[in-house]
Amino acid sequence: MLKKVYLILAFVSWTPTVWSQTFPPELAEKLNARLDSVYAARPYKAGLSAAIYLPDGALWTGAVGVAHIIERTPVTPDHKFRIYSSTKPVTAAMILSLAADGLISLEDSLSKFLPWIDTVPNLRGDVTLAQLLTHETGFNDYTENMAFQIQIIANYDTVWTPENIIQHCEAPWFAPGQNRRYSSTNYVLLGMVVEKVMNMSAAEAFRQNFFEPLGLNDMYLSDGSEPAGTLAGPHDNLKDFGLTPDSISYLPFSYRGIITGAWTTGAVVATARNLALWGRQLWGGNALSPQARELMLGSLPSYGSVNPFNPEKTVDDNFPGYGVFHEWATMEGFVGHGGASIGYRSVYAHHPEKNISIAVCTNQGKGDMSGVAHELMKVVYEHLGLEYTNRTEAFVPGFSVYPNPGRETFRVQAAEPIDVVLYDLAGRVRFERKNTFDAHISGLAPGMYLVRATAQNGAAVTKRVVVER
Repeated sequence: MLKKVYLILAFVSWTPTVWSQTFPPELAEKLNARLDSVYAARPYKAGLSAAIYLPDGALWTGAVGVAHIIERTPVTPDHKFRIYSSTKPVTAAMILSLAADGLISLEDSLSKFLPWIDTVPNLRGDVTLAQLLTHETGFNDYTENMAFQIQIIANYDTVWTPENIIQHCEAPWFAPGQNRRYSSTNYVLLGMVVEKVMNMSAAEAFRQNFFEPLGLNDMYLSDGSEPAGTLAGPHDNLKDFGLTPDSISYLPFSYRGIITGAWTTGAVVATARNLALWGRQLWGGNALSPQARELMLGSLPSYGSVNPFNPEKTVDDNFPGYGVFHEWATMEGFVGHGGASIGYRSVYAHHPEKNISIAVCTNQGKGDMSGVAHELMKVVYEHLGLEYTNRTEAFVPGFSVYPNPGRETFRVQAAEPIDVVLYDLAGRVRFERKNTFDAHISGLAPGMYLVRATAQNGAAVTKRVVVER
């Protein structure tokens, strides 16, 4: 069991030197008004709950609408929501923690942990954990299988096992390593690896290593059997399923089948407040070691850069990393994840440089959570005097690492002077050079390393490099 909370001192150059946790009353009033206006202007019939952490740790929570449209129970910040695919960063963080502790390698094959996986139709065991994390396996998304969808709805109280779930994968989209395409299948398989390595349930692994030590008392991996009243009730437009006229309806049926069918790809339950705190701790705090966090963030090429799998496209909000996406719909520079399915939607995001976190949840299956987050962030930016630039170059310096993978040696080159530091996955510095355009690194043992480049303006980016045997 890991049970580790890492001590990190983060210095953000633009933040004030006075560290207060009292949320500015005038900002809270503006955020409440903006949340009300967003709710009124869009077709929300159920509820919205939002939470924002400012750089100094001050927390705002807001809620509007109802938890149950029939009973007219108001939504409060204490209501929980099913966050669906916003679960994936938890699963990714668990894998990265195991790798940082040397219990696994991200270059390990899936068959090392699930030796029977080659017997499952349309799956294969020679994909790596890194490819699962970045959706580079080519495995079809089981949630898109029509037969699976019908079974979930027709047998809504059925308990699904991971072994049952992965039987519903259809033909692969592409060969491993040829592209990145989002697939929930990858994160069910990663959940199975977590349970194999840790010899405990994924729910217990998440609780012991993240939720409990981080004080996330209203966040857990669900089995679909929540006590009555703990969740905001689910609502959706059943017209989309050919069942009712065009209207938002309360969904009275059991969620056991939906939730066990989502598992480590989509079964976490949380309040917006806990979800925002989790994002803050994951992408800017002490949920992961600094090296593991940099590995997660470094798995995303810079926003607007050339898509490494298709030079005719650029990296955008749809390009996945290790359990993380660019969330520029929220505001420039944010990273995060969202989730949506029957009855609920969520998004949470964090700005690593500005140290601002936000989460928005709704208990209806329609609604643009990133759009709501964007409206709230505009209020925060205006209050803090921050400029919304929408400039891709505001991120980090561009540099190249080649060959990658390589054998014992590779080079780091940049168009402007950078400081280069090479870490192994244990966090040890293996190479360091300051103010260079060209760094030649040699004599490395096989394995995975992190290369961090820092420009003269302090902007930095981390990339993964693999040294082959």
